[in-house]
Amino acid sequence: MLPCSLLLALACSPDDKLSEQTEETTSSIVEDSDTTSPPVTDSEAPDSGDDTGTSGSETGGDDTGGGDTSDDTEAPELCPESASLAIASVAVTGTPSALARHLEVSLSEDAALGVACTRDDHPDELLYWESESADEHDLDLFGLAPSSDYRCQIAPLCPTMSGPPEEVTFQTEPPPSGLPGVTITQHPTLTSSGAPMVVMNAAPCDGGGAHYLVMYDLNGEVRWFHRLSGTFSTDVVVQYLGDGVVVWGGGFTPNGAPRTIDLFGAEIDRAAWPGSSNVTFNHEARMLEDGRLLGFDYNTNTDGDRSWQGYQIFVTEPGTNKLDWTWSSQVGVDAELFPPGSEEIYDIYHGNWADILTRKDGTERAYVSMCYLSWIVAIDVDSSELLWRFGLNGDFALVNADGSPAADEDWPDCQHGIEVDDDTLLVYDNGRQRGASRVSTYTLDEAAMTATRTWSWTEEGWVNPWLGDADFLPDDRVFLTQANPTCFEGLEDIGNHLTEVDMATGEVVWRATIDDPDYLTYRSERADTCDVMPHVQWCSDVRERWEAAAGLFSL
Repeated sequence: MLPCSLLLALACSPDDKLSEQTEETTSSIVEDSDTTSPPVTDSEAPDSGDDTGTSGSETGGDDTGGGDTSDDTEAPELCPESASLAIASVAVTGTPSALARHLEVSLSEDAALGVACTRDDHPDELLYWESESADEHDLDLFGLAPSSDYRCQIAPLCPTMSGPPEEVTFQTEPPPSGLPGVTITQHPTLTSSGAPMVVMNAAPCDGGGAHYLVMYDLNGEVRWFHRLSGTFSTDVVVQYLGDGVVVWGGGFTPNGAPRTIDLFGAEIDRAAWPGSSNVTFNHEARMLEDGRLLGFDYNTNTDGDRSWQGYQIFVTEPGTNKLDWTWSSQVGVDAELFPPGSEEIYDIYHGNWADILTRKDGTERAYVSMCYLSWIVAIDVDSSELLWRFGLNGDFALVNADGSPAADEDWPDCQHGIEVDDDTLLVYDNGRQRGASRVSTYTLDEAAMTATRTWSWTEEGWVNPWLGDADFLPDDRVFLTQANPTCFEGLEDIGNHLTEVDMATGEVVWRATIDDPDYLTYRSERADTCDVMPHVQWCSDVRERWEAAAGLFSL
């Protein structure tokens, strides 16, 4: 019998449906004729949808989320076997996503369901889904690898059935020819920390070719992709939010409005308001903690005598088609805190990253990175007041740990992806004038208006004058997007790398290098996809549920 305590939300009670005796049904396997799609060509590569909002199939009755495992030391309640329970039919069909399959299972009576899939070419890979008690089950099997033969077994979990699990097989298609691969380098003794997937944009360096949103696993295999429809510049931003939802936007085009999509590519929501069709969205797209969408645009600033390029942050409330909050660099100009530009120095600020965060004291702040001034600025959201400017010739004094003045070279020299943790800044420092890149952390003391660089890392040959990102990972690790426009003269041999660094030792724990020199990325993030891509290898909650149910399967 199966221990119920390790199966969250699955209907497990000894008398569950046992009083309902149903006629035993002979199980039959029905595999849809579209289960294995024909080979793809360059022009017909299967896709997870495009950004026009093509609707994907809806799912119902499945529970692919994490489980609430019990630490109760009492003997677990066991799920009974039902002599009348049988699998009536199973059908596997294709989906709008090339690396997913849709599974429909009919049972003779209500029961929770488990589905386990392995790969012929990687028998150590195991994905495991569970579905709540019902007699009809619909599951979307995301997280499959391309060009692979899968064998899946289906078994009721609670109650269980007397016979063996049913089995289906299918083959996934190869990735589209334009999607770049990655090569993985792993430290011999240190293991990677944090989420099991990397989500990023894959952009053609010269502007031609297909632009993708893509997820790679820690072994470098593609597990999801979405081809963008239209032409975008490099600065497309993408994040996985959980529950099968992705947010993306940017690319210097009105078609890059921040939006959310599902894993089939169907649009859920987008930032839109009267006049937004004329906005050239760029450099930023994110969902805030409260569910609003944040984006970024360049606008015109003026001092009355001359005009130059500034920027604007905007926040929209989903479904309202109106702006909820905006802030422009013009505020800094009017307060005489931002230097004016001119026709000769038109893009004097070059805003390239923004976020709005709630601090520990409950106040809400916006933060913006301005590469060409090498400043990061903080804004009070309630009042729109510019609070401070971090960087050389800003509002903070840079000091060493002992309080002595630090060298000017310890300030950032152009920066891109930032992470803010209250009074700590993690800064991807491009070193544009310095000729060498690095990542650093700074601790801010707003009472004394001092900043201290507390950690820094670089490596020989690291030069990324543009692009890039830095994120904190668990276990004192940092994740870097060492992005580089390889089609630019003098940068052809540097490459694009996604790198995990151990802060204590400076060791590179894990690195993915984009294989195709004609492709690059702007930012990347580690993504916890265990809620919809339940790989037993990487997802501890999934692994615990699988260990509880493994006796019902013969994989």
